[in-house]
Amino acid sequence: MLPSEQAQSILERLHELERKSDLPRRLIPFVEEIDHLLSRTYQLVSELDCQSRTQPQNAEARNAYRTFLAESYPPIDAAYQQCLHLALPHFQAFPDDWKPAFAGELDREPESPGTTQLKGDILEQASHYHSIAAGIAYPQPEGSAGLAQQLRDPDRAVRQHAYLQLQAAEDGARRPWQELFSRLHRDRQRLAEQAGFTHYLDYHHATSSFRARQLDPAELRRLRLDVLQIIRPLLTQIRQRKAQWLGVTELRPWDQSFTPSGTVINALPHNPEALLDAVTLMLQGISPPMVDAFDQLRKNGKFHVASASEAPRAPYTFLLPEERLAWMTVSYDATANSVFQVLHETGHCLHYTLMPADSLLAQRQPPREYREFAAHSMELLSLKHLDLFFQREDIPAAADTLLEKALQSIVSACILDEFQEKIYSRRFIQPDEINSLYQELLLKYPTGICLEGLLEQQGTGWASWQMFSAPFYGLEYALAWIAALTRETGNAAADPLRIYVQRFDRPLHQMFTAAGSLLLPSTERLESAARQLSGQLMIT
Repeated sequence: MLPSEQAQSILERLHELERKSDLPRRLIPFVEEIDHLLSRTYQLVSELDCQSRTQPQNAEARNAYRTFLAESYPPIDAAYQQCLHLALPHFQAFPDDWKPAFAGELDREPESPGTTQLKGDILEQASHYHSIAAGIAYPQPEGSAGLAQQLRDPDRAVRQHAYLQLQAAEDGARRPWQELFSRLHRDRQRLAEQAGFTHYLDYHHATSSFRARQLDPAELRRLRLDVLQIIRPLLTQIRQRKAQWLGVTELRPWDQSFTPSGTVINALPHNPEALLDAVTLMLQGISPPMVDAFDQLRKNGKFHVASASEAPRAPYTFLLPEERLAWMTVSYDATANSVFQVLHETGHCLHYTLMPADSLLAQRQPPREYREFAAHSMELLSLKHLDLFFQREDIPAAADTLLEKALQSIVSACILDEFQEKIYSRRFIQPDEINSLYQELLLKYPTGICLEGLLEQQGTGWASWQMFSAPFYGLEYALAWIAALTRETGNAAADPLRIYVQRFDRPLHQMFTAAGSLLLPSTERLESAARQLSGQLMIT
């Protein structure tokens, strides 16, 4: 039986159940059946998603993924919503280990079939982002290095030419991305209005997933201001030092392949397999359980690491709930940034594999802030093992590259969060307005890269998987990086393995505290962290 057919069967039987007595006892097998159905659905979605991402030119794989979302999501979600509607008034009668899953849904209003269908339509539409990205044709110069390699050329004119060619290749995607996002904005606004909200921003703040995080929107805006005033100047300082090393008056986007010391460094592992070997050695120095999980993932072919000669792959990781494993896809070109990107996705994979299986709703993923905290932590754990990835003389530059990457990620996440707040507080948005709003924020958050004459091209920096498929998935990166960078050591919670094996049955703040960090640091703590980072990691 197909998942959609099983969901329809469950829904029909649940409607019959409403008229019967002893509802809690009768509901238990339905909850278990839906639990298994959701796990199976997540498994199938994950498998199809993996095929579409690792075969970006395979239209059949992309269509199979979109078709499944469009046809299966509405009936499955409808069955889940009906089960919640019947179960929530009686959740205290369920087994104790089920209660945390229901407690977070207590004040949730049941959704109408129209709302469920609209959500499915939004998911299917959002998947078109990957199709547009896959259709970008990047030029391959004959008789010379590829454009990505030219970006690392000592000759600045060569780097500039390569950068502009890459940007020109993406020109054709800009308008389709704007139009697609405008349609998604319209449908998300319809979703908010159906739920009784004026704007999608208000709808987002009222969702159970946001409220469960206990994050005050005003506090999040305070954090953005702190990042603007504390973190951004530190990033600008690094960029100023890089410009001095390069001997230029100002950095341009085509100078970004250089480390903060103004050099280009290559990793010791020259191919994906050698890199994965080095990661194994790193994990042996951290935790045996991590080594076991990593070996299991590798033997099962879950690491799709593309070499520079293959089609570029946007980094991504997803859980396979039925296998209790995960898969990742990422490209590797033996640069410092690509080493840390592979480590980041490895952190996600290990987290999904090592985290305890929930007895109810086993497909449930950990909160997004904590997922990214685990991934960023894996990058930072490498700082004591950089000799496995780089020549001894390159280790300081590699460490500073990671710092620059972290600070840029924090600032970019805040830009994206403020952008979404502006976008989703509007009831209507025209395609041509999207880029201009983002450009305004790029000017508000300068990071030491001169964008003169390039602002229009940079204006599509908002076009990412998060914007199309996961609204407001942005600030989590900033929260997670800050938590990882300020994580306390020297106590029981500092054991790295604890980050990856926690159960998710406590408030998010408590989970971060148990791992030796804070979810939302004070201004004073952020200032202290910035001083420490400036003194310890920056090249002076």
